[in-house]
Order: sequence, then C-alpha cells, then structure tokens
Amino acid sequence: METGVAAGTYEEFRDDLKRELEKQVEGFVRIGYKLKLARDTRILEGSGYRDYNEFAWAEYRLDRSVTSRYIRWTSGRSRERSERKTGSRIWKY
Repeated sequence: METGVAAGTYEEFRDDLKRELEKQVEGFVRIGYKLKLARDTRILEGSGYRDYNEFAWAEYRLDRSVTSRYIRWTSGRSRERSERKTGSRIWKY
C-alpha cells in the first residue's frame, strides 16, 4: 500500500488522493444500497434479526443514525445525482 511518503509531484499526489476519496464515496453508496436492500426486502428473513437496524448493530456495530445516513445517501436520489456524488464535486457539497 502506498503511504504517500515521497509521493512525487503535486499532481500525482492530488490525483492519488482524488482516487482514494472516490473509492470511499463509491463504497459509502454501495453500503447504503445494501442496507436499503435489507430494509426493503425479505433478505434477512430467517436470520433471526427483527430488522435491518438490529442486524447492522449486531453484525457491524452500526447504530440507527449511521444506517440511516447510509440509506439516506442513496434513497430518493436520481441516478444522475448519485453519479454526480461519486465525482470530484462530492467534496464541495
């Protein structure tokens, strides 16, 4: 894993950081969709959990405010808005 020490030029550093940030955003969106799937379908049926919040807490220690934030990131947003969020402008919101 690259540590960023002696990263080369400013442009290389900036581009590397941008790629890392975009990966984080994409992961955040994917997690939101997974939690939304757990909330909106019967995927957890038979798991022993009452709902997606109980599952998220028991398995990953994600509390209600965190799961809600992940889902809110993806819920009610158009595809275009979600795509825009994964671009460089995400950090200016």
